[in-house]
Amino acid sequence: MLTAEDRLGSLRAAYHAEDDQAAQRAIVAEALEINTKLQAAVQAKLERLAAFKGELEAKAVRYTAHLAGLQPPNHTTVPD
Repeated sequence: MLTAEDRLGSLRAAYHAEDDQAAQRAIVAEALEINTKLQAAVQAKLERLAAFKGELEAKAVRYTAHLAGLQPPNHTTVPD
């Protein structure tokens, strides 16, 4: 991703240094292609993170249930 961000920075500089609209179009087209790939990479990571979060939440539920089973009995009666 950092390489893509670096390339986008280079393209930004090249765009502003360019007066030819055809060259500017080519630069913007490349930037759009990089942006689209970055979006796909971020989306894939978000999906993996969401799956991991779901696994962690499921484990937390199991841990909570297991912990409840390990608690000492609650004796509410007061000895005489």
